[in-house]
Order: sequence, then structure tokens, then C-alpha cells
Amino acid sequence: MTQPTTKTEVYKALSQLTAVITGGKFARATKNLENIPCERIEHCHKLTLTEQAESFGNQIKSAQIQRKVDSLNSLHTLARLADEVEWD
Repeated sequence: MTQPTTKTEVYKALSQLTAVITGGKFARATKNLENIPCERIEHCHKLTLTEQAESFGNQIKSAQIQRKVDSLNSLHTLARLADEVEWD
């Protein structure tokens, strides 16, 4: 039988997905928050909104950034769930 998933494993997975979704620049800028997934994702979301404002008028870039925002929102839902779990 496999062992139950641990908080450390979940946080590591959330950190990895955050880095993949946002890219290296934002991942490095929020590295200090990798053990606080909700805060890291929220900070990346703010950075992404700034990026979105800067891409005004570029429809292709705006669409890419909107997908990033949508993915961050989904990831934030999972991070909140991880925070709600009572870990052993």
C-alpha cells in the first residue's frame, strides 16, 4: 500500500506548477514564498496582472496572459484546499 500524500509533497507540487505556469522570472521573484503556496500564487497573480496591463493592444500576448491568470486562479483553489487539510 502506498503512503498518504504529505503536506511537503503537496506544497512542492504546487510550487513546481506555479513555476511552470508563471515562468522562470516570476518563479525566481517569488522563491521566498515557495513554502506558503497561497501567498506565492497571489503574488504571481499580481505580477501577471501588471504583465497583462503592459501587453495592452497585443491580442496574442493578452490571450496568453489570460490563460496564465485562469491557471493561477485554478492553482490558488488547490492551494487553499491544501491549507484546509488537517495534515498528520
